[in-house]
Amino acid sequence: MDSDPSADLPDVLATAIDHVAAKHSLVPGESPASTVAIIRWDDHHIDGLVLGDSPIVMFGRDGSVDVLRDVRHETVVAELRREARQTIEGLNTLDDLIRATRPAKLARMNRDGGYWIAEATPEAGHHAILRQWPVNSIHAVAAMTDGVSCGVEDYGVPPSWPAALTLALSDGLQALLAVIHDAEATDKDRQRWPRPKTHDDKAAALVAFSHTHVTWDDKQ
Repeated sequence: MDSDPSADLPDVLATAIDHVAAKHSLVPGESPASTVAIIRWDDHHIDGLVLGDSPIVMFGRDGSVDVLRDVRHETVVAELRREARQTIEGLNTLDDLIRATRPAKLARMNRDGGYWIAEATPEAGHHAILRQWPVNSIHAVAAMTDGVSCGVEDYGVPPSWPAALTLALSDGLQALLAVIHDAEATDKDRQRWPRPKTHDDKAAALVAFSHTHVTWDDKQ
């Protein structure tokens, strides 16, 4: 992207996956994997790309909110867990369910009809989800891991995306991450909000568009 800022984003991602896989001798299906969220803008448009469950949230100047997300992993997981509950006895906890469905989930990684992720298969870059917005209609845009988006979407903390943006702009992204982390801490046994672990990783980047471009980023 540095050498060609207008390059096709799926091509950029596919090339990046290819380079990383080659550099570290990664084997498809047996290597670390990552979600991807890319925000790129010029004087006319904002481009968004997501691969995996790290969404991009667009905040319009008119108060609208548009969430760019990749639901394929979530869909596969829900399907496999539903099937497991019907066919496997003794699945008493979410952890049991995760262990029982993990092999079948990995078998559907980076496959048509399954889900796509940045691992060791460059083709995955060409299956990313894209969206474009006119830059003059956007107030702010944020990219984040699902450890942040679950605050609004699952916990109701903050209670809405506009409330999350207000908190981030007024007190910084660290404040947003902190209230989500604190909410999780009130549910250490993961009963109120069933999830694999008490605290998921939290990373976010926020770009606010006004007379000048101001960027914040943080992680926890």
